[in-house]
Order: sequence, then C-alpha cells, then structure tokens
Amino acid sequence: MARKALTDVFDPVFIAQQALNGLSEAAVFFLLASGLTLVFGLMRIVNMAHGAFYIVGAYVGVVISALTGNLLVALIAAAATVAVLALIVELGLLRWVRGQELPEVLLTIGVAFVISDVCLWIFGGNPENLSSTAMPSGASRSDPRRSPGSRCSSWASPS
Repeated sequence: MARKALTDVFDPVFIAQQALNGLSEAAVFFLLASGLTLVFGLMRIVNMAHGAFYIVGAYVGVVISALTGNLLVALIAAAATVAVLALIVELGLLRWVRGQELPEVLLTIGVAFVISDVCLWIFGGNPENLSSTAMPSGASRSDPRRSPGSRCSSWASPS
C-alpha cells in the first residue's frame, strides 16, 4: 500500500499539476508584491492596507460572478470597486498625513483591520469560490497532459 502511494507522488502528471499550481500561486503573490512596490516606490505611501483592498476585490468578484454568471463583468466590477474604495481612503484619510511615515503606517494598518473585519462580518470565515457558471469551461491540452481550463487557460492553447 505504501509503495502505491509513493508511486502516485512521483507520477509525472501529478508533478506537472503541482508545478502549475505553484506557478499560478506565485503569479498571484507577484501581483500583490509588485502593486505594493509600485505604491511605495512611486507615491512614497507605506500602504499596509494593500492586501485588504485585494480582499475586497476578490469578494466583489465572487459576489458579482454569482449574481451575473459572467467573469468579465465580475472582474470589471471588482476593479472599479477597489478603485473607488482606494480613492475614498486616499482623499479622506491619507491626504492629511502625507509625508509622515508613522501616521501613514498606523492609518493604513487601521484601514486594513477595518476592511478585514467588515469582510469577515459580511462573508464569514469560510472560503468562497467562483460559481461554476462564471468559470471558464473545458480543458486545455499541453503535451499529453490535460489540465482544467480555469487553471491554465492563459498559457495553453485550447484542445
């Protein structure tokens, strides 16, 4: 029995799927890190609420995709909602502490706590997924392996 489990771990398809999962997670972390770097590098704002804005965008995307069944509409609505929220935080809060690093850090940490707690209050602590109607359908072919189209539709040609 242990031998079978060991051969399942070294299955080339399993290894390829895990490698693709790791690459997609790395891409998400890269987007988060590059956004944080751009905000600090260009605007000199230490924005500790960056991840909280990402949470708001994710939840808005999940809700809109569940309501409409359209992933593109959900992406546009999520981006617009986060842009409006960030503009409100910028004009209402950050404008008054511009150039003062410690108040900026404390203020954005407070914003992150508030946003995170409001999302926890509204959506609960359970993970949410996109509705099946909003996800890309089908599968993509890359060599002899097949992967879900929702995971690798951006890098592989359709089968």
